[in-house]
Amino acid sequence: MGLDYSLCAILHRKDSRDLLKHLATILTPEYKERIAHLEWSPTVEESRETMIGTTEVDAFGIADLELVYSDTENNICFSLQIQLEREMESYLGDHRFECFDQPGPFGCMWTSIYAGAKYVLISMTAATSGMSRVLQDSKAIHDLWISFAQKAGAIVAYVDIEDDVAIQLYPFPYDLYLPNYYTLSFKEDDRASVDLFAEFIRNDNEL
Repeated sequence: MGLDYSLCAILHRKDSRDLLKHLATILTPEYKERIAHLEWSPTVEESRETMIGTTEVDAFGIADLELVYSDTENNICFSLQIQLEREMESYLGDHRFECFDQPGPFGCMWTSIYAGAKYVLISMTAATSGMSRVLQDSKAIHDLWISFAQKAGAIVAYVDIEDDVAIQLYPFPYDLYLPNYYTLSFKEDDRASVDLFAEFIRNDNEL
């Protein structure tokens, strides 16, 4: 199986109205135009029971966004605007990226937004294993994601490397301990409650 590493950030839902405007600042012009004018709100929102017996808000998607190409309701292809370090080129095999000698688009980052009553989680997942390795090691990518986190007022921003410990980028570099997704998931679903997930991260990592 390939790698599916993601850039992730968590913010307070009360501060999420301008989430897409802030995200637009790090995207290529094509994708910036799609979302810069939108205020974020979910396409779906309901209350559901979790595996631990609590009732939590489950919200997701980007309301009013026109889906194109292979987009689905909460899996949108966006491309980062960035100039990568030349050493990252070796991770990408026979690539067609034009973002080494000058700023340009970095592939397809499959973007999802989930929310609870208190928190919002945005995740941008690399389309290939090579891109995943770039997310893990590129300082340029890390700096770009930190800039987004600062603009958006995120509580924490990190790289999810499909392990119990993520690479925390913001508010400071550190090992970020993640909870067991299944423990905090909704019944009949393997997706964690964003509110329970965020509270675990904040409490366990003293954020």
